[in-house]
Amino acid sequence: RGEDCSAPQPAVFESIAAIAAGSLTLREDNTFSDSTDLRRTENQIARRVIDVAEGTWIQAGDTIKLNSTRGERYFMLFSAQTLTQNLGGRILLYKR
Repeated sequence: RGEDCSAPQPAVFESIAAIAAGSLTLREDNTFSDSTDLRRTENQIARRVIDVAEGTWIQAGDTIKLNSTRGERYFMLFSAQTLTQNLGGRILLYKR
């Protein structure tokens, strides 16, 4: 009958996130604010996303341990006025 019976082609979705900037504020009352400015591209459409985590922190030696109110737990190493975070294999540096 002339109908196309071929299988539909799968859709390909691409998502890329790039960190543009970030800041971490450690307060004397052991609370923190961690803000990350991201450029997220999905299917060739770019948008800016600002992700902010809040929570509490403690210091153990040269390690800053952070517990967010969203249930995230992560840490940063403090050395020479710089905080270093390993985020999935990407090294982030926070300098004063």
